[in-house]
Amino acid sequence: MTDGDGNISATSHIIAGHHHDRYEITDLLKQLFSKIRGIGIPLIGAYFHADSSFDTKDVRKLLWNRGLKPNIPENKRNRKKPKRGRKRHFNANVYAKRFVSERTVAWIDTFRR
Repeated sequence: MTDGDGNISATSHIIAGHHHDRYEITDLLKQLFSKIRGIGIPLIGAYFHADSSFDTKDVRKLLWNRGLKPNIPENKRNRKKPKRGRKRHFNANVYAKRFVSERTVAWIDTFRR
């Protein structure tokens, strides 16, 4: 998890590479939020950017309950009709800044050894 400048705020433990990105994501997010709370970084009202693979009801609910705004594009999943219910929160202009976090993760991936 990084801030808006690409600085790492919290990290999770290493998991095997044969799992999907969402593998135990709610437990990992709870651990990350407890680490951030321990450091004293305020999260209320902040955007949480994630790609469409994290577009699940559980993740969105967890983020809203922690005071964050989930800025996750809706995963269409080959739908012919739009999802029912309230429209999901998504701000494309703010989501464009997600590249900063992606650049940090790519930098970390270069140090695999």
